[in-house]
Amino acid sequence: MNRLQHFVSCSGGKDSAAVMCLARERMDRRPDFRPRFQFCDTFNEDERTLAHVDYLERALGIEIERLSAYDIPGLVDEAAFEKRKESIRRNWPKPWSETRHTADCKKRRDAIPALAPGCRHSPERAAALKAWVAACDCPVVTSPPVPDDQIERAIKALIPSGNAFLDLCMLHGRFPSKMAKFCTKELKLFPLEATRKPLWEAGVSTVDWIGERAQESKARAKKPVLERVPKGGAWRVQYRPIHGWNHQEVFAIAKRHGLKPNPLYLLGASRVGCWPCINSRKAEVGIIATQTPEKIDTLREWERRVSLVSRRDNSESGKFATFFSADKIPGNKGDWANSAIDNVVAWTRTSRGGRQFNLLQEIEEEGAADTCSSEYGLCE
Repeated sequence: MNRLQHFVSCSGGKDSAAVMCLARERMDRRPDFRPRFQFCDTFNEDERTLAHVDYLERALGIEIERLSAYDIPGLVDEAAFEKRKESIRRNWPKPWSETRHTADCKKRRDAIPALAPGCRHSPERAAALKAWVAACDCPVVTSPPVPDDQIERAIKALIPSGNAFLDLCMLHGRFPSKMAKFCTKELKLFPLEATRKPLWEAGVSTVDWIGERAQESKARAKKPVLERVPKGGAWRVQYRPIHGWNHQEVFAIAKRHGLKPNPLYLLGASRVGCWPCINSRKAEVGIIATQTPEKIDTLREWERRVSLVSRRDNSESGKFATFFSADKIPGNKGDWANSAIDNVVAWTRTSRGGRQFNLLQEIEEEGAADTCSSEYGLCE
């Protein structure tokens, strides 16, 4: 058996396409190099991205495995929904408390050194965490017991939708956020790791070709080009071959291979994947509202369904779950309904800090379907 297996992830975006091109070039040079290309469908991608993945498969002459959260037993299936119902019946009749850590408190926690690779316990780290907990004086928010009628309504509404993203949000009783990105972890990482675990157990090391670039963020700039983590008798290696590239180089290698960019870039998207992402910029939400208004209808329905199974939902107070966080737009940050999708769309049509209607944008949108708005200069 080969003791090393390479994996190349495909998202339908520019960076993963560049990495796929590098892998394709290596395949041409070395006939024995046979990586596995994989795409994780979150069920929140635009149809154009899904079509682009099909296109990349044909254009590069490769096979791309399609993965999803439905490949993981107990994650978003009927069993997961039954388990969630049991949890609601058991916990919602009781008060529930949550500590709202301040930014400074989080910084102190993040400053505690992480465990070294392969280390399961550190007395020093345990002591530091205990000291952090003792010093924390952040406010604690207590949620009262949930009324019986709301509990029964939530249980009745917990029905699988067949959409992994929506199903996962219903199971969590909320949408993802910057501090709780369970979407990436459970919709992408879990399915990917499930295909690697049997290899690690058999002593086969894996190499993940990752399309992360230092130019994207300070956090990614700190990551090494190569890092490895022990997995039993094997290793998991993470390889970032385009870590030092800029976006011009990324599009250049795709062009050299005769690849067309994802059509969403021509509309003005800065990145693709989830459409929209919970972290989408104001302009990107505006593009979605203009180009794919049916997606806004979908998000409105998602908010309704997740609200029904959210503990904080209360029809009398008007609080409910929203796709975007409450601080997405100007307004009352304590009002969970502040960033309901219709409010966010209305905000994208304003200027001057969200207070003034942008008439120029409205005029420009009338011909938006016939124009190219790429921020990467891809229009010809």
